[in-house]
Amino acid sequence: MARERLTWGVSQRIVIELISPLRGCGSGFPAPNCFAVERGRLVKGEEICVRVFFSVFTEGGRGMKRFLLVVIAVAFFLSFESVYATTLVGLRYNQDKTSFELHTIDVASGLSTFLSDMPNGIVYFDPLELNHDKRSAGFLVDNTLHEYNLTNGNLVTTTELNRFYLFQYASPTSVVSMSYNTDTQENELYLIEIGTGRTTLLRSFSFDSGSWNTGSFMTLPEMQRAFALSGANTLYEFDLTNGNILSTRAVSLPPGTGRYELLSRNSIAALAYNDATGKNELYTTDIDTGRSTLLKSFTFDTGYYSADTFTVNRATKRAYVMSSIGTLYEFDLTNGNILSTRRLDGPYYGARVLMETTEKAKT
Repeated sequence: MARERLTWGVSQRIVIELISPLRGCGSGFPAPNCFAVERGRLVKGEEICVRVFFSVFTEGGRGMKRFLLVVIAVAFFLSFESVYATTLVGLRYNQDKTSFELHTIDVASGLSTFLSDMPNGIVYFDPLELNHDKRSAGFLVDNTLHEYNLTNGNLVTTTELNRFYLFQYASPTSVVSMSYNTDTQENELYLIEIGTGRTTLLRSFSFDSGSWNTGSFMTLPEMQRAFALSGANTLYEFDLTNGNILSTRAVSLPPGTGRYELLSRNSIAALAYNDATGKNELYTTDIDTGRSTLLKSFTFDTGYYSADTFTVNRATKRAYVMSSIGTLYEFDLTNGNILSTRRLDGPYYGARVLMETTEKAKT
């Protein structure tokens, strides 16, 4: 671990310690006189930590000049602090048009940007999902997958999904869906090619409870994994390359959970409603142990929320969800704190995190 220490002053001093890499921060420093800790990332990707130890100069003008030099040096390093700019994409209902519109939403300001109208003024759709690699969003209208470019709002493609009523992206060119075969009385996991609609049966199986929670269908395309939760709170993990069931784990999620989102291969964020307390509850669940942790018990400003707007930013460990009147709640998934609430330009009926790692230089 490389260190550089610069010291000014005689009996009083200012000390700046630069530590690289970031994991070295927080060790080997005296606790007294610690003025500030700033963590960031240089534009080339090198992580730094800056600690400033200080006491008041008594050297007159000469000391003040040295102090200003130190302030300038610190400001230079902190100017590269990483600030994540999270953008959501969602569907908003326009009362004047009596139809839905596709918008992007800047979380910091709450401002939205119109991208496109729903096709043919249709006012009903099924879950909105994101294709991160293609920077596009897809949703079902009458069992047809409509995929839109999120840069210009143009319709990219439509794909007939026939009997499928929910989906998740498996790759930039395919989606995966779960259906129920009434003849065999088994669930079936299918891979569907975007554009052609060609389907491949990956797996035919039965959940341990005979049913499952459709809001728990999740994928990690980068690892070719899919997850689904049975009615008995058993989490199934599938390999999307061959449909194999890789594992089944009992998890301790509470009843009434409406939406689940993967934080990583080992962690899930979930939003539930507690009938006994009349409050919503935010949880994280360790997939390997099955243990859930209650992060926050709270009430929405209207008492209700849209389940299809619960989404997470994996890079920053943030969760977002909108109340029934369009108030955007932002949560810290490390401790459950509500970081902000912002009233948007109307209620949204589907939202996902569009950009997880966009960085802006701090000004």
